Amino acid sequence: FAAPHTRLTIRCPYLNGGMAAMLDVAVAVAAGAANCEALWEQDIWWQVRLGEEVMAGHFPSTEEWSYTAVGRPFHNHWWLASVILSAIYHLGGVFGLTLSRGGMAAVIVWLLCQLRPKSSLRWPIAALGFAITQHRIQVRPESLCFALFVLLFLLARRLGERRAADASLSRVWWPREVLAMYACVALSANLHFGVVPWVLFGALMLLADGVFDAAPTSLKVPLLGLMVDMACVCRALPAVVAVCLSPQPLPGVHYILHHAPGNMNVHEDSKNPEHQPLMKDLGDAFSNQGSSSSTGGRWLALYLVLSVIAPIIWAFTPAKRRPHGLRHPLIVLGGHGVLLALSFDRSRNLVYSAYLALAMLGASSDGGTAGKEESKKQSKHRRSATAKTQDSSVATVVRTCIALLVSAALIFLTSHAPELGVMSTHNWPVRSTAFVNEARPKGNVFHGPTSGGWLAYWLHRDYPVMTDTRQYCFAHFDEEYQKTQNDNRWLLEWNLKYNVSTMILKIPMYHQIDADWVISPADPLVNDLGWARVFFDHFSEVMVKRMPEHHDLISKHEIKILDPAKPPDFYARLIYGKKANEAFEQRLRAEVKSCMARPHPEWYCQLVEICLNVGGGAQASTMSKALETLDGIPCSLLARTERNLVRSYTESLKVHLRKQLGLPVAVNRCGVTQS
Repeated sequence: FAAPHTRLTIRCPYLNGGMAAMLDVAVAVAAGAANCEALWEQDIWWQVRLGEEVMAGHFPSTEEWSYTAVGRPFHNHWWLASVILSAIYHLGGVFGLTLSRGGMAAVIVWLLCQLRPKSSLRWPIAALGFAITQHRIQVRPESLCFALFVLLFLLARRLGERRAADASLSRVWWPREVLAMYACVALSANLHFGVVPWVLFGALMLLADGVFDAAPTSLKVPLLGLMVDMACVCRALPAVVAVCLSPQPLPGVHYILHHAPGNMNVHEDSKNPEHQPLMKDLGDAFSNQGSSSSTGGRWLALYLVLSVIAPIIWAFTPAKRRPHGLRHPLIVLGGHGVLLALSFDRSRNLVYSAYLALAMLGASSDGGTAGKEESKKQSKHRRSATAKTQDSSVATVVRTCIALLVSAALIFLTSHAPELGVMSTHNWPVRSTAFVNEARPKGNVFHGPTSGGWLAYWLHRDYPVMTDTRQYCFAHFDEEYQKTQNDNRWLLEWNLKYNVSTMILKIPMYHQIDADWVISPADPLVNDLGWARVFFDHFSEVMVKRMPEHHDLISKHEIKILDPAKPPDFYARLIYGKKANEAFEQRLRAEVKSCMARPHPEWYCQLVEICLNVGGGAQASTMSKALETLDGIPCSLLARTERNLVRSYTESLKVHLRKQLGLPVAVNRCGVTQS
């Protein structure tokens, strides 16, 4: 019943502002879901404890948790973030913390989508930013500051739009967008003072972008042959003052200097893997030796490509079409060079450099209200061009679909299924801590720095920790601690100095003596130096000093033979190679049985039991049952709960059983090196 000359038109969803906003949210939610990984951050537990103390009204000024630094000055540079993380944990538990990681990623990606409005390129740009920086969007205070850093560019764009629509606004020195930038700086100083230089740098760069403009309303002062706009200078200076709106600004400056470029890798043997130079991290990633901070070679390489291409595209873009706040070559290219250099010094810094590069690819929307008026004038003409609208709409739909597909590929290419409410415990002494809490051995506890965060929260408060990852608090004994890692004599002296009679040690790497014999670095402790192994879990072993107070504990729990540092098949080779007597075998099997009878049996003990059962000419049915047990453990579970060496033991045992059964050897599906 249509009129004779009426033509069917196709309206592009993208032309609908509401649909575009929904797609922004969809891309952000997809990135958030991709970032909901299992909780693994080493720092999270001492941050939760710190937040609990602040919420209880206690704002410590001296170190109170440790026995090695007690009474030394302590400065809470993360007080606001620790309160937020602690509140999330108490409201939602581990589920809430893992969800918060996804939420932070979603917010950042949504903000990145706004860098290039009215363009389907906004989604691939945002997805690219997520792919490059996903490894740093963690449950940490600095992740909140990432969002503030991106927000600065949007505030600058909004200010530029308002000035383009209202010329009188250029005479206002401190419009609300500038005040919001100050707020971002002050907020970051309270979330994590250590990263406030990045947010401050971004704010100063954006506020100083017009310092050399020739606007007639500006207050000009000659300086070094250039006319400097003092209005821009006056707008930028309060951002520096905003840094001081934190409880302890002067100690915060000392904290920043402690983490200054070049200061974190003085000792080769004490390097923090998260503070590696970019090129070393890139080399490790390509050699499959990357740390937890590595995004993988292709994403680090992609960042390098982006850091080169973005300024080139920006330089060839007409000044009027460049993003507001990012228009002057001296300011923008200089700032990009500084952030790039800092990223080469430490790869974790590439987040800010990458976000600046993406902001340089943003677009201006000059015109403001004037642009809207022009749009109204043209709307009548657009409605009359029905055929052209149809063709344009189809092309726009195609571009939008392609952009969304590229975005999805970038987001999900290296991501995993969401793991809400899951903890990755492979680097935490979970059950060893529970054992110490229950057995209550005497004296202080020796442990490694990376375990300190977990122990600070989960170890009974009667036990002060030795150290944790608050590096500047414990810098005074770094060298002394390193000596304990290489010489048992130094370890014993340390224990005497600090009244240590219990140790939670990371399970060491064994040393191969010959084809049939291996030793553990812990052997001298239990054989000659008066210590007894009483427990071990997937990551650590508990040793107590042989003294009268520990007599009952040692009698009940001592593990004399089963050593988690040694390969599981080591014991089978001793027994079936007739190199161990009957008493040795009986004791070993009793210790394995005791380990398997725990509420949480250790996978290492399961491997030892399998090796004992399938050795010495076992029947095919026994080997088939063992292989079925091994194949029934998901790789994702092993990756979250076991150290890499145990995962490689598992894969090697699978290969051995398949060969014995005449089955095809499966490809290593757990992605670990076979031992």
